[in-house]
Amino acid sequence: MAEYWGLKAICARNGWKHPTTPVRQIKQNGFLMFQRRRGKHPRRIWYTNDQLIAAWEISRCKADRDGLLQRQSRQDEMNGSVDRLR
Repeated sequence: MAEYWGLKAICARNGWKHPTTPVRQIKQNGFLMFQRRRGKHPRRIWYTNDQLIAAWEISRCKADRDGLLQRQSRQDEMNGSVDRLR
């Protein structure tokens, strides 16, 4: 399992161009990364790994699927009510 330390490495792994994108993805889409210390280095660095990214991608797929099904259901209800009016 590959590990990604720092925003630049995380961006490179996901094909994102700007280093603030992972932080924005945490806020908007629940991207899975956290800050931790690397070795004896005192400063905390953003960290993620392939397992966390895969779990996030699966949750995004589920959320997108659920949203699509909800939209489809609403459209079906609207079309059904229109058919009843005819």
